[in-house]
Amino acid sequence: MYVYTDIPVILKSYNFSLTNDVDYIQVPVDSSTTTFNLSDADTRTFFDQLRSNGYMNQQNEVWVPHKVPVTIQLEEQPTSDYVTKNFNLNSFKRGDLLRKGGFI
Repeated sequence: MYVYTDIPVILKSYNFSLTNDVDYIQVPVDSSTTTFNLSDADTRTFFDQLRSNGYMNQQNEVWVPHKVPVTIQLEEQPTSDYVTKNFNLNSFKRGDLLRKGGFI
């Protein structure tokens, strides 16, 4: 397997599905971290909506599937400055730019 590194990309699309044919597990949401600052009104409203819809219980636990199929579509997107300074057609044909990073 070959892994491309240092390739700038943009996310064109993504898709995931939460199917009923997999097991779901309860996961605690740690509200003491800065990620989930419950003093923020928007965050509090978000979690209240999760609770009212049955996705979160009063113990701050959510149900998540143990397996989620995810599809992402990426597109190579080097900057114009990077291309004009680093791209060379002969180096590209030889594969030198793969080793250098930035061009597939």
